[in-house]
Amino acid sequence: MALHDSLMEKGIQEGSGLCCIHTQLAFYGDDAKRSGYLKAGMRLGHPSCIMKIAELAENGEWPEELSPYDIGELWLRAARYSPDDEEALRGLRHVSDPAFLLRHKEELQKYWKPQWEKLLTVKDEEDGRYDAYV
Repeated sequence: MALHDSLMEKGIQEGSGLCCIHTQLAFYGDDAKRSGYLKAGMRLGHPSCIMKIAELAENGEWPEELSPYDIGELWLRAARYSPDDEEALRGLRHVSDPAFLLRHKEELQKYWKPQWEKLLTVKDEEDGRYDAYV
């Protein structure tokens, strides 16, 4: 096992989800290692790992087949762990599986819909003063 592997393994054993996301980047191209580290990060509750699995599954690049319902559950889990993360909110907002939407209807309406509206409102209110060309 290379030094990089052993350091990452130690970080994961100590509960660092951040090690999982960095390690999966280091093993880009080695799907078995990458998916293993992402799964470890998901078990540790690291939202970046959960979102990456959801993205890969949506694009058909995850080694295991996940249903649209399961992908929706991943986006919801990521949003719950990191409710201010715009990527998690966007991913959750685009879930369209009817079974998922029915099961989580109350939570989506009560909590996540206002978050989506806030996200859209902030984007609409940008006046350009921070644009690079100004």
